[in-house]
Amino acid sequence: MEHSTVIQKIEYTNEWIGKIVCFLAAPLCLLIAFEVIRRAVGSPTIWSYEISLMLFGSHFMLLAAYGLKHKAHASIDIISRRFSEKTQCILSLISYIVLFFPMWTFFFIFGLGFAYDAWVCMETSWTMWGQPLYIVKTIIPVTAFLLILQGVAEVIKLADSIWRG
Repeated sequence: MEHSTVIQKIEYTNEWIGKIVCFLAAPLCLLIAFEVIRRAVGSPTIWSYEISLMLFGSHFMLLAAYGLKHKAHASIDIISRRFSEKTQCILSLISYIVLFFPMWTFFFIFGLGFAYDAWVCMETSWTMWGQPLYIVKTIIPVTAFLLILQGVAEVIKLADSIWRG
């Protein structure tokens, strides 16, 4: 399979997931508004607070690969911006290999174990409501996997940039 095809498939997947996951913000806002009103009248709920935490965490995590694709993550380029474009690409490539991939591989491997354990015991929260946690814990390895995929696409683009000149 050609490099551009691999990049297109990865980026299409992360774009599609990002566009779907962004809609979690709407129920999250409604839920928080509902809870604010409930608290104002003196009858807060346990479940709305917990669902809002799960929605926010899911929203934040699952948009990470989408953010990487669109260069939305913070980067510190105070030093690297003084270098040529080729040198910047080389430094980015080294960063992906030395920092990015090891870290997200760690999160993927340990996240799989974390999610597996939660599914085996059908883990629930320790609150009175006791909502299921195994679904939310599955988001950790899913996020890591999507970030690793997007990282592969970024590395291919960087390598192409370096080789072309």
